[in-house]
Amino acid sequence: MALVTAVPPKVDEAFKAFKYVPYSVLTSSAQWQAIRSGEEAFTISASGSLMAKGLDRRNERSITLSDWIGAADAAEERTEHYHGAVRARALKAHHSVVLGLSRSHSWDMEVEYDIQQREMVAQHLQHDLSQLDDKALTIIATHIVTRQPVFTASYSPSQPKRPLPPSSSSSQQPPKKKTRLQCFRCGGADHLPGDCTAESTITGHPAARITASAKSAHALAAPGGKIFCIGWA
Repeated sequence: MALVTAVPPKVDEAFKAFKYVPYSVLTSSAQWQAIRSGEEAFTISASGSLMAKGLDRRNERSITLSDWIGAADAAEERTEHYHGAVRARALKAHHSVVLGLSRSHSWDMEVEYDIQQREMVAQHLQHDLSQLDDKALTIIATHIVTRQPVFTASYSPSQPKRPLPPSSSSSQQPPKKKTRLQCFRCGGADHLPGDCTAESTITGHPAARITASAKSAHALAAPGGKIFCIGWA
């Protein structure tokens, strides 16, 4: 298999060690930037010792689809080179899952899902990223929705009320849309996990159980016992 994207030595070492690699460092623009800036693989710490630099993750969520596809091909080749065909096939299947999400999700959500799954397998080698992780996708989708700003009108009781203008069809404002809640347990609308009674998600998979050991009434328990809870601040 031919290399689609030239892999810098520092990135290649990360593939060899089966560490997480942000696909943004595999783009041609990132590689040219590293060459122009004379980027080194090591830096000097405060104590004077050499420390390996980490891979730059600043722009990984801004990657374009075409750059991501080129990086994905390079990652599959390096994974097969260092870790065998089984690992490479699993990664290729994961890439197909990510691209398949475009039928129902935004590119931002696809990138977030890709990052989450590859981080997971880098930390837990037994994690199977070749299949769609429906529960992880639901949590990511809900988290992205809750990051959207919600604007509310401010009210000060010390200010006198202004008289309403004469009623007319031209001066009436359309009613404001209410922000809808979305459950990250089942994927349904108008409720939160603590009030969810569904036995399966909107895609037909078993819903995660609510854990009673967490402080939040909306905390979910993954099959391995790990607790997931989204901040609603």
